[in-house]
Amino acid sequence: MRSLLLLVLLVFMINASLSAQVVINEIQAVPFAGEPEWIELYNISTTSVTLQTLRISDFAGNSVTTAQLRLSANGYAILTRDTASLLARRKIPHEAVLVQLRQLPALNNDSDAVVLRSAEKLIDSAFYATRWGRFGVSLERIDVLTPALSSANFAASQAADGATPGRLNSIALLDVDARMVSITLNPDLSLAVTVENVGRQRLASVEISLYLDANGNALAEPTELVLRKPLQNLTPSERHTVLTTVQSLQHGAAFCIAIAQTQGDKRNDNDTLRTQVFVPYPRGTMLVNEIMFEPLSGNAEWIELYNNSTSQHPLNLASWFVVDGRPDTVRFSTQDFIVPMGGYAVIAFDSAFFRQYPLLKGASNVFCVNAPQFQLNNDADNIRLCEPSGFVQDSLEYSTKWHSNELASTRGRSIEKIAPLLPSVLGSSWASCGAPEGSTPTRVNSAALSIAPAGYVVVEPNPFNRSRAEVCEIHYSLPYKQARLFAKIFDTSGVPVVEVANNQFSASEGTLRWDGRANSRLLPQGAYILLFEAVDILTGQSFSQKILLVLASS
Repeated sequence: MRSLLLLVLLVFMINASLSAQVVINEIQAVPFAGEPEWIELYNISTTSVTLQTLRISDFAGNSVTTAQLRLSANGYAILTRDTASLLARRKIPHEAVLVQLRQLPALNNDSDAVVLRSAEKLIDSAFYATRWGRFGVSLERIDVLTPALSSANFAASQAADGATPGRLNSIALLDVDARMVSITLNPDLSLAVTVENVGRQRLASVEISLYLDANGNALAEPTELVLRKPLQNLTPSERHTVLTTVQSLQHGAAFCIAIAQTQGDKRNDNDTLRTQVFVPYPRGTMLVNEIMFEPLSGNAEWIELYNNSTSQHPLNLASWFVVDGRPDTVRFSTQDFIVPMGGYAVIAFDSAFFRQYPLLKGASNVFCVNAPQFQLNNDADNIRLCEPSGFVQDSLEYSTKWHSNELASTRGRSIEKIAPLLPSVLGSSWASCGAPEGSTPTRVNSAALSIAPAGYVVVEPNPFNRSRAEVCEIHYSLPYKQARLFAKIFDTSGVPVVEVANNQFSASEGTLRWDGRANSRLLPQGAYILLFEAVDILTGQSFSQKILLVLASS
C-alpha cells in the first residue's frame, strides 16, 4: 500500500509545475497535548507569490479549501485548526502568516500524505511516516528543491523546542553551511575536532578554533585558545578532523569550545560546539578497597573506594559509575563528590546503610543511591569501577571463598583489602573484616598491614628439627607496600640448593615456609644460608638480608 502511495505522489510531482514557488516545509502530526496539528508552507523564491483558492488534502482525499493566500519572498505560512492554541504553545514570528482552518484534514499518527493545490493546479505534495521522528517533535524538510517523498528528505527537527514554525528549518539544506560535528578525546590524549560541510556549495575556506574553557564560563576567551587551523576546499558532505595535543590538559573533566567560521555561512547555530571530555586518570588511581556483598537482613550493600592518586589534588567522582556482572549500572551523583588523596569513599546502594552507620549520614565521602536493580551476588560477582568516559579504573571478580575459613557465617561481614594498593583481582589481596561491627566503611581496613620503617626478617624455629616434621617459617616485614620477593637457600660452600620464592608478589608483611627439602628430597642436617631479597614495585629499591639456618636431625 505504501509503495502505491509513493507511486501516486511521484506522478503528482511529475505533473506539478517545476517552477513552483511554494513547498510543504514542516509537518507536526503528533504534537504534545495542548498543541494542535499544523502544516508549514514556505515560499522558496525571492519574490512574493499569491495562491488562489488554496486546497489542502490528505491521502484519503479529505480536503479543505481556503481563500487566496499571499506569501512574501522567503515567507512562511502555518495552517492549523486552532491558531490560539498554537500561539499558546509555540513562539511564532510575527511576519509568518497564520491560517486557521477548522476543517483541516486530520494527520494520521503513523503515515499520511499532504497534497497542496491552487486553482486545481498541483503545487506540492509530501509523504511522511512518524517513525522518521519522535513524539512531540515536528518533521522538517531537508531540501526544498527536491521531492519530499521519503526519510531522505524529511527528518525530526533538531531545534531545542522540537519545531521551527515560521522559521528556517533546523535541518534545512543551505547553500553555505559549516557545522561543527564533534570534539573527542583520543586514547593518546590528543583532541580531535571534526567539522563538516553540510551546505550545497563547496567551502573555499573554513577556520577551526578550539578553546579550553579553563574558568568554566562557557565563553571562548582569547587566553583559552589552544588551536586555530584554516582548512581549504571542503566539498559538500565532506568532513575534516583536526588533531591537537594540549599540554595543559588535566585529568578529569575538561570543558572545550570549538568554532567553525566560513564566509557567507547561512546558519550560525551549528557553528559552535561546547562539550565536556573526560581525561582518564592512570588506571588504579581509584581502587576498590572494601565490599559488603552479603549484609545482614535490613542492611545495605555497599562498596568502599580508596584514592590512590599521587597528586596533591582531591579526585572528583561526579558521574563515575559501577557496573556488576548482569550488567546493571549505578552512576554516582552528577554533583561534586570529592575524595582527598589517600581518602576513602563509600557508594551505598540503599539508604538502609545509615541505619547501621548513622554517624555517616551527611558525610561528604558517602554517596547513597537507592538502586533496587543493583544487587551484588552473595557467592560471586563482577565489579567494574568506571570514569564518566567509560574508562575502567579498577575491576575484580570477587568470591565468597575470599572470606576466612574460620568464620561460621559471613553474613554481615565485608571483605577488605589487606593493603589498598594490592591487585583487586587476586583473592590473596583480600581478607574477612575482623572489626566487631563486621565492616569498616570510610576507615582504615581492619585487615590492613602496617608498613615497617625498616624491614626485618625473622626465622623460627631455628634450628628446626626435620624428624619432628617441623617447618622453618620465614616471617618478614618490608618498608614497601608492594614488593617482589626472592628467597634462596645455599649450602655453606655457596651452592644454591632450593628457591623458596622467585619473583613472588607480596604485601608488606608475610611468611614463607621451608620444610628442609629440595625437589622433595630431605637435605642433610647442618648449616645453610638464607638469602632474602625484596624489590619495591613502585621505586625498584631493594631490601636484603642473610640469615644462618640450622637443620637438625633430632
